[in-house]
Amino acid sequence: MPRKKGSKGIITKEVRLKLRQLFDDDINKIPDYMAQIEDPRDKLDMIVKFMPYILPKLAPEADAPETKIEKPEHRMTKKQLEQIRDIMQNGAK
Repeated sequence: MPRKKGSKGIITKEVRLKLRQLFDDDINKIPDYMAQIEDPRDKLDMIVKFMPYILPKLAPEADAPETKIEKPEHRMTKKQLEQIRDIMQNGAK
């Protein structure tokens, strides 16, 4: 008889239990592992990888400012660009 849709199989439960046991055995060793990492980038990378398991995910706020970057409504004319080029090449007069 097939299992219900969405229910976890016995294998999944066993794998999760084994992973939990493995993690429980090594959780106290994490500070020692971190101390062995010399490269700050590697240490930061490890911290970032642990963050989703430690910190809750933040939901977007309704009143958060819009982060969309809009294109300028105007563009510089060819004359303005030439003036900027001249200033950069010759210095301000």
